Amino acid sequence: MSVKPAVKHELHACQQQVSLLLDSQREQRSIGMDSETLQPDALLAFFTERNLPFAYYVRSCSGIAIGEASAYEKNIATLNMYMAHLRATEKAQIDNTIATLNEYKSRNQAIGLSADTLRPDRFMSFFAVRELPFAMYVPQGERALGDPSAYERNIRVLEHSLATLQA
Repeated sequence: MSVKPAVKHELHACQQQVSLLLDSQREQRSIGMDSETLQPDALLAFFTERNLPFAYYVRSCSGIAIGEASAYEKNIATLNMYMAHLRATEKAQIDNTIATLNEYKSRNQAIGLSADTLRPDRFMSFFAVRELPFAMYVPQGERALGDPSAYERNIRVLEHSLATLQA
């Protein structure tokens, strides 16, 4: 896997909501509230949970009309902006981690475990939360855990992650 699971799942959930909005638009279904019961719907809940602005379009059986038909496009645009923000944030974190790996490589510093305490470091956590394979390198005098190629292997994993993120 290549992207932080929370980001991957969130992007997938957003894409499902876009599909739902397109289906609703095609069938001129109400969004935000059920047209019969006037109860809030799952689409409204999705936007509200993420503090995203929501445009209603409701045409009820009892003649209540809320919002305009442009609400579908407004909500899709909101989701597209939100997904772009998620991708940009994750890209920035991955780019920063690649830069830090390159710095550590230039100094032959340990990655994966602290050389002093042998406790897991932030690289270990970064890769773990994204379910990415991680190559450890901890130089310790004549011995080492892993080998120096770990820097490049980890960078390649992150570059692949970036490519997957943009797809």
